[in-house]
Amino acid sequence: MEDILPVKGFEGYFVSKEGRVFSNKKGKLEEMKYYFVPSSSGLTFKSVMLSRNSVVMRKYVHRLVYETFSGRNIKGKRLFFKNFDCLDCSFSNITEEFPPYVLEEGEEWVKGFEGRYTVYKGDVYSVWQKDFPKRLKPSSYFKNKKYTLYNKEGVPFSFYLKIK
Repeated sequence: MEDILPVKGFEGYFVSKEGRVFSNKKGKLEEMKYYFVPSSSGLTFKSVMLSRNSVVMRKYVHRLVYETFSGRNIKGKRLFFKNFDCLDCSFSNITEEFPPYVLEEGEEWVKGFEGRYTVYKGDVYSVWQKDFPKRLKPSSYFKNKKYTLYNKEGVPFSFYLKIK
């Protein structure tokens, strides 16, 4: 049997550690209908509609699971998926820490910016701002590409990547 706990602030709703949401509004525990919401980052999140005092609200399943089973209020904080699958809302897959990026074959870290930027096939990618690698657009400078990268303290550094 799954671990199921009540959703804080929403009477008659329950959430499991595996990322399932249930309603007990009609006296019987029933799994709720899920909605899939695309975000501006290009990711799609699983959500449910919960009601409180006759007001219906959309809630993201991964946030309900994390708040319920961690016992923490995470309002305003970003959550990440350890396996990068936004539809896997199990508690074991959700973290407040950005998971370490694993280099693909042919990819290498930008020296001095390990864990933040990679180089792959002549392009530079950011792997720390979003939940997926984002190709950076360079400023053109003759035969070289000019990139501006930011260290952990937010200090910008510019460099040129030679075009072969």
